[in-house]
Amino acid sequence: MPRRPPPPATIGTIPTTTRASTTATRAGTLLRFIAYALYNLPNLHTNSFVKYVTNDWMVDDSFQMQTGLPYTVGVSGFFNAGILSDWNGASGSTLIPGIGPNTKRYPRHEVDDLRLQKSIVFMDGRSLQLMANVFNVANHQNVDGLGTTAYKLSTSGSVNSATYQGQGTSNPSNNTYLIPTSSNNSGFLFTPREIEIAAKLIF
Repeated sequence: MPRRPPPPATIGTIPTTTRASTTATRAGTLLRFIAYALYNLPNLHTNSFVKYVTNDWMVDDSFQMQTGLPYTVGVSGFFNAGILSDWNGASGSTLIPGIGPNTKRYPRHEVDDLRLQKSIVFMDGRSLQLMANVFNVANHQNVDGLGTTAYKLSTSGSVNSATYQGQGTSNPSNNTYLIPTSSNNSGFLFTPREIEIAAKLIF
């Protein structure tokens, strides 16, 4: 009769199997939408001076939106009565049993950049280009840092307590869970709304 494989080893009450962790980590960015448009406005066929105002306009737009990356809901502190880490003692994993790793996600990221350009064409191939570039048109808050500690663990006498660190009015100093710690701080990819005005003379 074949022998059954042994059950996964455990530390306290947390199985050491990594199946759930691997599955969630593979998810990464679940959805991403990217689009861009280049549009030259139609010119007005006339010899009037009006053509210098109405003609040679161009609009460019690039748009990207994606789901946030996964994160692990964690804890801080430990229970004195435990044997090992956090829910079970000190010096170990900060994840919460029953919730697991990488089960929550950062808010979505959204970037919309726009360019409006006007060309004024003179004689002999000379021209003037006027440009207005708007980065992050909607001024969307792209969160790249987030409070992920949901509970603070402590022991008083024989009583173990897990204090929720989320939104609440009883103790505002505990409100750190899901509070952004960094936004629009990823090089040139994520920035607050910025407007750039430029001119280019071709002669």
